[in-house]
Amino acid sequence: MYLVFVTYIKWDDCKNMKKMGRPTKYTPEYLETLGESLLTWMQEPQNWWLGAFATQNKLWRTQLDEFAHKDENFSNTLKIAKTIQETRLLQLGLSGKANAAMCIFALKNVAGWRDQPAEKDDQAIKDKDLIIPGIPGKAEGLHRFEKYIE
Repeated sequence: MYLVFVTYIKWDDCKNMKKMGRPTKYTPEYLETLGESLLTWMQEPQNWWLGAFATQNKLWRTQLDEFAHKDENFSNTLKIAKTIQETRLLQLGLSGKANAAMCIFALKNVAGWRDQPAEKDDQAIKDKDLIIPGIPGKAEGLHRFEKYIE
């Protein structure tokens, strides 16, 4: 025969409990130091890939974005570093020092570049239904125009 004791804890009590486990090493001071070293690292002309910086600091590339969500100063530093990275990739491709196709591929992946024709975007707009307020119609003062833009 076993004797079991059950205790119920209120949610408010849980929120006030001391956090357990290993303390994080990614403190605001660490992120400030990491941001400074990132800008110093990006000043070197041969450094243009942020993944290399992350690897050298024993981090994943995605951790840099996670840190940016946690700390506003690191977020601003990372935006500057990404702008430098985009500029360097463009300059490498235009100068012929690197394969232009590879630079374009990298810019599409890290800088959000796209090479979609404008007609495709215009067609998507034409296919949308427009709702114009203030014109009497079926839906309580709204009149629906289908494929209005042609």
